[in-house]
Amino acid sequence: MSISPVRFIRDVQLGIKNLMLHKLRSFLTMLGLVFGVGSVIAMLAVGEGASEVALEQIRKLGSRNIIVSAICAGFGGFIMACCMRICNVWKARFRRSAASCQ
Repeated sequence: MSISPVRFIRDVQLGIKNLMLHKLRSFLTMLGLVFGVGSVIAMLAVGEGASEVALEQIRKLGSRNIIVSAICAGFGGFIMACCMRICNVWKARFRRSAASCQ
């Protein structure tokens, strides 16, 4: 389906006319788009930075292999836990076998 050049030009002219008639609404819409896109980019940057900091802290611990497992909490939820050479502490604390950590 193609649009004729005459109709396309007419639609563009109509759009520009409406933008000029409603300047405040157009400005606020553009401002909202700029802030929306900016906030998404900022949140992605913060998340990536936090991930890098966490990975750097794990590297400083000296462990290269990390096993992430879900442990059932007493209140019925799940807690994500990282096993890093501390299986005996986990066994005593959560009454779970340490076989999955080895």
